Amino acid sequence: SAIAFTLHCTLTLLLARYWLRDFVQTKFKKTLAPINEGIERSGVYYLFFLRVSFGVPTFWTNCGCALTYMHIVPFLGVSVTATLPMLYILTSSGKLLGEISSMMQLFDVENIVIVASLIVISLILIGINHQHKKKVEIGNAQ
Repeated sequence: SAIAFTLHCTLTLLLARYWLRDFVQTKFKKTLAPINEGIERSGVYYLFFLRVSFGVPTFWTNCGCALTYMHIVPFLGVSVTATLPMLYILTSSGKLLGEISSMMQLFDVENIVIVASLIVISLILIGINHQHKKKVEIGNAQ
């Protein structure tokens, strides 16, 4: 399933980038300028957060990254790293489907701990990135 997920992410990114990026970047150049700048500086952190939080569906995350200038190697690296634990949770929960008698049995303590720790790690990474950005701005101001 990790190989299928990686192929899905890669194909979605490449197709959306090939068909839509130039049009969107040209049409919304002023609006996307700060977004492109932010993606260059810290897009990997935000991508990691989106992958582990399930806040945005994978398809839309892939398309959003395709419309920016995010490089494909960090995109794939973060996508695989951040989603391997989630794929483990989904596949292990899938194995238990034949044995469960209530929905609450899907919310195993181990799964909840993995999801919570991934969200905390991604928030810490975003916080570290934010602090680094402040230090750079202070250094540039002096």
